[in-house]
Amino acid sequence: MYCSNCGEKVDEKAVICVHCGCELKKRSGRNGKGIASMVLGIIGLFYALCAFINIVDLGSYLDYANFSYQIGFAIGYVLIQSVLSVIGFILAMVERKTKKTGFNTAGFWLTLVTFVIIAIQFIIVVTY
Repeated sequence: MYCSNCGEKVDEKAVICVHCGCELKKRSGRNGKGIASMVLGIIGLFYALCAFINIVDLGSYLDYANFSYQIGFAIGYVLIQSVLSVIGFILAMVERKTKKTGFNTAGFWLTLVTFVIIAIQFIIVVTY
């Protein structure tokens, strides 16, 4: 690691530069997991809302008893949004153990809302 003030090489664990006495600023780790959880939460929520709109708007026109529709719905919407939400939720929880930043908190809540929408979709399709 190099001192940002004098440019001399210093030990990685050093807090103060031994050459100029300047306080060394450690680079904080990137928030990759938090950002990934937020992006996955947004994509999962998008799929969940698309599926919900599909159920509500087209519910009277589609035959939910049709096996091919149920399989297509399960794979096309429920599986994709569930997998994305579970991965996003896990990433958010792992990141929240170390630091609670805006990205992982947003990812946490987005995936939680997606889980609620998935449960509502499941109830609507099963009871239809």
